[in-house]
Amino acid sequence: QNTTIGIVADVGVTKNGPDVCIPAGSTRVFTIVATNAGPSVARGVGLQDTIPPPFVFVSMIVSGTTAAGPAENGLCSVAGGVLLTCSFGDMRPGDSVTILYN
Repeated sequence: QNTTIGIVADVGVTKNGPDVCIPAGSTRVFTIVATNAGPSVARGVGLQDTIPPPFVFVSMIVSGTTAAGPAENGLCSVAGGVLLTCSFGDMRPGDSVTILYN
């Protein structure tokens, strides 16, 4: 008897940011965390996030680990100051990437 074993990855994404009114000109940090809870490797992982108005993109820091090694800022880009796009590639079980942007 043959048994087929499926590949299953459990990739989760959380986002935290300001949830209160802030004064104009203030800087607030948004945090996005992508994690593969496994049990298999997640292939070709990426994400997109729209920066909500009235916020304007200033900078970002990307940290963590993917199957290719340490995560770095080059994994993400921002188009038009409003669309954050990240390509993490493969993520092993337990791999996690954190993006901080303001």
